[in-house]
Amino acid sequence: MSQLETNQEKKIYSIFVVSDATGKTAYTVVKSILVLFKEQVEHFIITHYTFVRNEQKLEQIVKRAKEQHALIVHTFGNEDLRIFFNKELEKKGVMYMDLFEKTVPTMSKFIGFSPIHNSGVQYKLTDNYFKKIEAMEFTIAHDDGQNLLDIYKSDIVLLGPSRTSKTPLSIYLANEGYKVSNIPLVNGMPIPEEVYQVDPKKIVCLIVQYDLMLEIRKKRVNYLGHHANAYASPEYIFEELEYCRDLYKKNRNWVVIDVTKKAIEETATEILEKTIWEEEIF
Repeated sequence: MSQLETNQEKKIYSIFVVSDATGKTAYTVVKSILVLFKEQVEHFIITHYTFVRNEQKLEQIVKRAKEQHALIVHTFGNEDLRIFFNKELEKKGVMYMDLFEKTVPTMSKFIGFSPIHNSGVQYKLTDNYFKKIEAMEFTIAHDDGQNLLDIYKSDIVLLGPSRTSKTPLSIYLANEGYKVSNIPLVNGMPIPEEVYQVDPKKIVCLIVQYDLMLEIRKKRVNYLGHHANAYASPEYIFEELEYCRDLYKKNRNWVVIDVTKKAIEETATEILEKTIWEEEIF
């Protein structure tokens, strides 16, 4: 069977995430639901339409969704826009999910108050917002072993060899409001002395299985060029992973997490469970 015939047999499901704010709520819900279908369907295309605040734009989105046979998932803080959008979708026969249609009235009934129908009201500048900004600035400044003199200010310090997702994890955690430093581990090179001045409960060591590391680094060499071949050699990778494991064993108070085949969100949650959340009271 040709590649063209194979592609034609694969149905592509199109989903539009629409909001009068960032659309983060709708996107998170969609991603969580799609996980339940990942074994049956592989081809989902998610298109974002954020900060949509006029009827003309909504009409254009409805037309496009009709043409592409797309499902629309939306969240609107503005009640007038939400009602208008739903009417247009029903008129054109477009399938949709209004995430606030059931949830908001139920919550309103529960607490005994009517909601404030303002777009993006959940994103007002609060102390938490500024905490996230500060965390992001700190984390960017302490990426890849930079600015070691004040890493003791970190909420979390990530250690690990190259290609263990240190930077993506750091950014993800910073977006949750945590100050993160990450430091690369290289075979034969001692780690900075400043690491030992950090509370060991804050230190998280990342490791990955040999086979996956070999595969990832071979792909990386395609971008770096042949001068980086040693970086992806089986012997070098084996020795570097052994170096990391030995280092981790010598520091029993450090948390060790295997990131093999884990999503960033999954690893980040595990990090928080084993560090920050153990000390937080809800």
